[in-house]
Amino acid sequence: MPKLLLFIIVCSIILIGGSITAEAQTVPIPDPLDCGGQPCDFIGIVNKITDLLVTIVIPVATVMIIISGIQYMTSGGNEERANRAKKTLLYTIVGVAIVLVAKFIVGIIQEVLKSAK
Repeated sequence: MPKLLLFIIVCSIILIGGSITAEAQTVPIPDPLDCGGQPCDFIGIVNKITDLLVTIVIPVATVMIIISGIQYMTSGGNEERANRAKKTLLYTIVGVAIVLVAKFIVGIIQEVLKSAK
């Protein structure tokens, strides 16, 4: 029971601190379909979408890594909980890798299409 109480207190502090800082500053998310009055091309839209994905995935991955660390530290020797924390970390890393590889593949396709013109 004390671990659950400690977890609730820590989460409450994080949420309260996060809401205070969220009110203090906002992060604008650019519209991927807005090309500044210019006609949008397909590659430009795909680049903006992948940039947006990277912008979203990096903070989410950071939070998930912290959560998996907390899960691992509070497992208390319980193999099932420790394995769940390891899986959370693994899935987070795989997700980040997929997004970064997608960005890389879009860049390669863009270069191939530019050289084909």
